[in-house]
Amino acid sequence: MKYENPAPRTHLELDVSVKRLWARKAMTASLKNVSLSGAFLELPVDGIFKGDMLKATFVIAKRERTIALKVVWKNEHGLGVKFMFDNHQDILMIDDLLYFAETRQFDLIRMPKPQED
Repeated sequence: MKYENPAPRTHLELDVSVKRLWARKAMTASLKNVSLSGAFLELPVDGIFKGDMLKATFVIAKRERTIALKVVWKNEHGLGVKFMFDNHQDILMIDDLLYFAETRQFDLIRMPKPQED
């Protein structure tokens, strides 16, 4: 059995907009304990299961960013999610998020404005 050390976590509480990949309606969740590989997503977990795919949207340095997430575990408080990187730019986006959180530049990261229906 191969054991890998977990990636270092950055303690952060960032409200993000989350929805299933196929859904129209988003919900607000709190992104916490972020690493380059994943995070904890605090939100109501009813109807969400291990293996489900979600997407989270947030703003970094005035640009709205969206990243795909895969649910790897869940408990009554929320979900453990893995970032599903499509390209190198996605990795840099999470790296920027971690940098701004670690250097306490919270004015550069926030939840996007709600979309009008």
